[in-house]
This record gives sequence, C-alpha cells and structure tokens, in this order.
Amino acid sequence: FMLGVHALIGIGEALITIAALAFIARTRPTLLETGQENGRGSWAIIGLIVALLVVLLAPFASGHPDGLEWTAGLIGFGDSAQDAPFQFLPDYTIPFLGETGLSTILAGIVGILAVVAVIISLTKLLKRSGRMMSGE
Repeated sequence: FMLGVHALIGIGEALITIAALAFIARTRPTLLETGQENGRGSWAIIGLIVALLVVLLAPFASGHPDGLEWTAGLIGFGDSAQDAPFQFLPDYTIPFLGETGLSTILAGIVGILAVVAVIISLTKLLKRSGRMMSGE
C-alpha cells in the first residue's frame, strides 16, 4: 500500500535534488568538483539559515496522517501501535510548552541544531581519522 505513496515522494525528492544541483552547477560549479573546498562554509551557513526559516512554517503542516499512519488505518493495524519507550521531542514539541506553534518551531530548531552538531562532530572525526590514515 505504501509503495505508491513513497514512489511519488521519491520522485518529488529526486526533482528537488536535481533542481538544487542544477542551481549549484550554474552558480558555483567548483563546489561540485572533487577536492574543492572553497566556499563550503558559506553554503553550509546558507543551508542552515534556509532550514531555520523553513521551520517557521512547521505550525502550518498538515495534521492529516502521513503515509504510514494512513496505511495503518486502511489495513486496520493503526490501533495496535505503541509509543516509543523514549521520546526526545514528542510529537515535534517541547514538552513543557505543550502543543503550540511556538513549541513546534522551537522543537524544529532544536532538531536542526542537533543535526548540525552531529554533522560537525562526524566531519571533525573523519578529517582526524583521514589524517591518521595518511600519516600526517
């Protein structure tokens, strides 16, 4: 049941990726060349700013079920779902703020910053292990 829905989502994501790569190829083709490091920081900052701006739209997201919830309801196993044993930001909210638009936006910002922290940590770790492997 979910194959059709996710196939369409995949096509949409592919089109977005192609559009982004075409834009980068037109405006900053050196970013797509192997071994080029010029400008990486500025694009990362722009990406972070865009992500933080997009999260402002989070309170307007659809309350309708996503593909998995819709399929679960259609097939009839939706009522057997259990909560995860641990929830960092339950229902995309900050628990003490309740289910408000501000809570959703702040939860999105926390999520974005957590991903950025993981990416920075992994990048440093990989650079360090690369230097160790090359004998520097």
